[in-house]
Amino acid sequence: MSQQFLLAFPNLITETTPTLSGGSYRTTAPQSNLLTWPLAEVARTTDAATTSNTQIQVDWGSAKTARALIIPRHNVSSAGTIRWKRGTSAGGSQVDDSGAINAWRFTPRSYDGSVYDLQVLLSAASSARYETIEIVDTANAAGYIDFGRLFIGPVFAATWNPDYGLRDGHTELSKVGKAFGGAQWPYQNRRPRAVSFALNFLSFTEGDTLHEMEQIEGITGEVGYLPYSDDPARMQRYGMLGLLRDLSGIEYPRTLNRGRGFAIDQRV
Repeated sequence: MSQQFLLAFPNLITETTPTLSGGSYRTTAPQSNLLTWPLAEVARTTDAATTSNTQIQVDWGSAKTARALIIPRHNVSSAGTIRWKRGTSAGGSQVDDSGAINAWRFTPRSYDGSVYDLQVLLSAASSARYETIEIVDTANAAGYIDFGRLFIGPVFAATWNPDYGLRDGHTELSKVGKAFGGAQWPYQNRRPRAVSFALNFLSFTEGDTLHEMEQIEGITGEVGYLPYSDDPARMQRYGMLGLLRDLSGIEYPRTLNRGRGFAIDQRV
């Protein structure tokens, strides 16, 4: 695997409660819902007509290091764009600016923002106090933009990618019942994505970082899974905001190396 696989953690909103501003949001689905845990508890803009109404401004109070932005449970259309700016002043881009990029980096069979997150990965980590996220989707059929959650954080990049044998899959929550005569009755439900892989060539320092991640994030703290980081289309297709399924611990597979297996389930 030549493309770098990244893990993003922690979600900075869980460590410092930011001040949110910008945009125009409905009173029944306020902007503050970006900070709540349930993804179904969306922040909904009053309309999608102007960028000034479909933006998010964040003030951390002090400079924070980050490289990854993830927004799950959205309804941005195939025509939408997203831009992430980091600045030393509110609304500024003095530190970094992704520029306007397509919200959908690939063409799925269904443009479903409950399955595929909005993702922006900057070219390098930077430190800034202010964030501005701009969505342009004026032709959105719903007439508004939904955001399920805000994830902004730094990334971890191991020197060596996962071993061969990585598995991308889904967790089937649907059921198929059977009548007395054998007729099948499907009960449709969602299929959250899942991935399992192993990093078996970690340095001691990298192992230390992941050991601390287990302690702090555990199975309840969000982790951004960002594979194929030099291919935005594949990264959006397979990447996700997720939770660790278990704490597998740090192993010592060989002299001077550490290793760790991962199983990550998509947040729903």
